[in-house]
Amino acid sequence: MATTNVDFVLITKTGSYASGAAVKAAPFVVAVEANAARNLTGRVPGGAATGILGSTGLPTNGTGIHIGGFSDQGFALNGAYHKTTSGTTGVTVDLTDLTSGATSSAGDTTFAKANKIRVYNAGTADMTVAPGGSNPSNLPKFAGTTPTLTVAAGSYIDFSNDAGATVDSTHKTILITPTSGGDVVVAVGGS
Repeated sequence: MATTNVDFVLITKTGSYASGAAVKAAPFVVAVEANAARNLTGRVPGGAATGILGSTGLPTNGTGIHIGGFSDQGFALNGAYHKTTSGTTGVTVDLTDLTSGATSSAGDTTFAKANKIRVYNAGTADMTVAPGGSNPSNLPKFAGTTPTLTVAAGSYIDFSNDAGATVDSTHKTILITPTSGGDVVVAVGGS
């Protein structure tokens, strides 16, 4: 599947669904055309198709969460990593392999440059973003190994680099640490 001009949807409604050639149990992330992403989540002009705003303040019809901001950027590659976290156990996201340790992934899975990274906390408690303990990524670029940024429940934070931050064997990991479990999606646009 070509991933230029796609957005992502975290399917959250309980149940099993056909996704491509597989049947998957929710939650899982999918890469879809931008208008399809809006339709899946009930985002229509003027608000939600159902008239309901989700806990994130973003329109939702109860099927999923729209993780947009990629379809109109023109990145050659777009991918998403999804993890259902447990307790306070941190997860390491490897930008050279978005399938590694993922509950689900969608789109492209390997990057040489990252222009945009969106960390979406789809859980009900805060999560922190920090440099990976080994081979930390250049995007987001942290000074040192202990700084963190907090992503509140139901919100996201974007990191961008117009020139593209190099992703290689020594610059590739991001650490996400929940305060009490939940779901996180890390969406990446680049090349």
